[in-house]
Amino acid sequence: MKNILIVFLLSFVFFAHAQKGSGTFSASYGIGKGQVKTQLAKAEMLGIYAEGDVRTFDLNLAGAISKSTAIEIGVRVLNHQYQFTSFDFSRKIVTENRSVNTMVFPIKLRVDILKYFFISGGILLSADIGRSRQVDLGAGIGAGVQYYFKNKYGFFIHPQTNVHTLIIGLSESHIAFGVSYRISTSLKK
Repeated sequence: MKNILIVFLLSFVFFAHAQKGSGTFSASYGIGKGQVKTQLAKAEMLGIYAEGDVRTFDLNLAGAISKSTAIEIGVRVLNHQYQFTSFDFSRKIVTENRSVNTMVFPIKLRVDILKYFFISGGILLSADIGRSRQVDLGAGIGAGVQYYFKNKYGFFIHPQTNVHTLIIGLSESHIAFGVSYRISTSLKK
């Protein structure tokens, strides 16, 4: 886990420097719903997972590869709270409130459509930062609306759906509300 985080942070610094003058930095907070898939998750065999609340906090950097296309990389902290129902040894139903904290490193392609709309999708490197500390690969897709003031500072709303695959076994949909800052495109001498 530590090696993956170091490689990701070094690539983030390299990416930011390589795209100097043609990028966007953004931060967002998201709310939504998520569900652990029991047939996928490596967890208790005899139990039912209820859908629960999801909260996210994202930091992203987008580097332009053309006028309307960019590569986005970032880091997301995801908290999923849910109920787990199982049977104990005396055959009584036991319900527990549980929480999963996950660190997600998205690598997405973003395409601007018209002036105010965009779509994005790509892969997610997800790591359970709780008990298991296991890392897995997932995918996500979304579409959103954005507005920039004086072509510099902006805000956006970005609904998205993500699957965090086999080990974490979480699928979730959330709406992110965020602010962004366009990095200057020219350096004056």
